[in-house]
Amino acid sequence: MKKSVITSVLAVLTALTTIVGAQNYPKEYLGLPGDNLNLYAVMDLFRNSPTLEAFERSLNERDSRINNLDLNGDWRVDYIAVSDYRDGRVHNIVLRAVLGRNEYQD
Repeated sequence: MKKSVITSVLAVLTALTTIVGAQNYPKEYLGLPGDNLNLYAVMDLFRNSPTLEAFERSLNERDSRINNLDLNGDWRVDYIAVSDYRDGRVHNIVLRAVLGRNEYQD
C-alpha cells in the first residue's frame, strides 16, 4: 500500500513538472541558440535609433532584454557588433555576434 501511494505521488509530481516546464517557452521556441534574440525588437530598435552606433549600444544593453544570445555556450551574453558595408548607394547592415578573439557569427 505504501509503495502504491509513493508511486502515485511520484507520477503526479512528474506530470506536474512536465506541464510546468512546457509552459516556460513561447510557441515559437525551437530550442536553438537564435531563440534568444528577439528579431521584432531588433527591427523596432533599428527603426528608432538615430545612428548605427546608438543602435549597437542599445542592442547590447543588459537591461534591454533583446539580446540574450550565447552562441558559444560560455554562459555569457554574446556582444553583437553592427557593421555597415557600402556598395555605392546601397548599405548592407550586418549584425555580427563576437564569439571569441577570431570567431564571429553573422
